[in-house]
Amino acid sequence: MEKTWPALTESVSVICQWVQETARGVGFSEKEAERWVLAVEEVTSNIVHYAYGGGATGTITVEGLPSASGLTVRISDTGRPFNPLAAPDPNLDAPLAEREIGGLGIYLARKVMDRIDYEREDGKNVLTLTKHLSAPR
Repeated sequence: MEKTWPALTESVSVICQWVQETARGVGFSEKEAERWVLAVEEVTSNIVHYAYGGGATGTITVEGLPSASGLTVRISDTGRPFNPLAAPDPNLDAPLAEREIGGLGIYLARKVMDRIDYEREDGKNVLTLTKHLSAPR
């Protein structure tokens, strides 16, 4: 299953709903499906705001790959090359006034997914999110 949307703010919620429904269809609980929404919202929001900055337009392609053990979602864009996994984790122990802005989204995505991978493939940023079902179907 693969779908493409314009890289616009209003597409983020539609993409999240599609992934949430896909996760439910695979057998994820409502709580686990919400974790998918958290991760996908962070990733797609970053694409909309940073990959195509400066007035450039583009698309976000999301591919859902269900399996007996869970779900893998590949999110790709043709925006500026950027590996979000190369960014350091935010310092959550620092006082709020001393914390750097940003970086929390991918940190949260890492916490709720079992695996996240990045590659630059054929001129595209491709972020692959994987989560296993917590109990067999």
